[in-house]
Amino acid sequence: MDTATGEQRLLAGDSWALGSGRSSCTVRADAVEYMRCLAGRNNAPAVVADDDGAANAAVAARVVF
Repeated sequence: MDTATGEQRLLAGDSWALGSGRSSCTVRADAVEYMRCLAGRNNAPAVVADDDGAANAAVAARVVF
């Protein structure tokens, strides 16, 4: 997250920050594989997270185009 503006952003290196405030978990995935997951084209991306709940939420997320 950009601390100056409070905006969320995709970070380089196949990781991203979600939410505001202090980070509580890191989620990592291949960028293309995860974008396909968000689009509903891959229901089982390889996601690595510090917390199972965060990993499950990341896999369940969808973006409607």
